[in-house]
Amino acid sequence: MPEKYLVQQRTAAGLETIAELPVLENGKVDISWLPVFGTMGSAVIELGSNANGEYVKFADGTMVCKTGWYYLGSDTGVLKNVTFPAAFSQIPKVLPIIDMYQENTNTTLASCFIYCAKRSTVTTTSCTISVVSIGVPLSNGDVQMYVVGRWK
Repeated sequence: MPEKYLVQQRTAAGLETIAELPVLENGKVDISWLPVFGTMGSAVIELGSNANGEYVKFADGTMVCKTGWYYLGSDTGVLKNVTFPAAFSQIPKVLPIIDMYQENTNTTLASCFIYCAKRSTVTTTSCTISVVSIGVPLSNGDVQMYVVGRWK
């Protein structure tokens, strides 16, 4: 068993040793010896959740929100207002996850759907969504949003 553990990175010149860590009992390594880039713990500033979903604020000003699931029912083109779990400082980008399924079965429909977040209705705190079915009648479905933008 080696007396030290090497942390290396590949460069144009070959392998470069970044750190040499002493091996502890049973071959374990004390990770406190690893090199730290930036301020320890500064990457995530805040984690939170509320009735509207979850959010993560990062040190660089980026925020990612995940909304709760919104039931669409069988109405095609229905408009729903989705409130974000935290407010952004600028208009964010909205990415939907749509789960379409047949009533009283565990079958998820494999069809094509167009999601519309009306650009004019996306604000720093919410957006209005609509789902339209292509080719297959809309049976039932839920939608969830991942929203990415700036918190500062």
